[in-house]
Amino acid sequence: MQRMKLTTLLFLISGITMAIIHGIALELSLYWVYQPLDIPMHFLGGAVSALLVFTLRDLGIPGASYVASSLTRTMIFVILVMLSWEGFEVVFDIMVEGNYLTDTVIDLVMGFLGGMVGYLVASRIQMI
Repeated sequence: MQRMKLTTLLFLISGITMAIIHGIALELSLYWVYQPLDIPMHFLGGAVSALLVFTLRDLGIPGASYVASSLTRTMIFVILVMLSWEGFEVVFDIMVEGNYLTDTVIDLVMGFLGGMVGYLVASRIQMI
């Protein structure tokens, strides 16, 4: 069996961490009690999305190497994931109270920044 790549391990750790925090936040209604929790979760979601591209590449999924080889292509993937999540929030009416437009812009900016960090970390790791 091939040794797990560091980027894949980082994806699994950050993805599981995000899922656990998200589960606890839903169970305890933390997104509605402490609304700023939404901000780091979108950042983490962007980073996990970028790391997913490198994990798919490591697994030999067709097209993933092409996407992972470019910051622009990886960020397009991250943006598509972010927009899908925002659509999910609208469809299932799980938006936080207040100004939806402001919240959406902040969510997208944080997801984008997280995606940039995820890409930069993964691309640096592959140089090791």
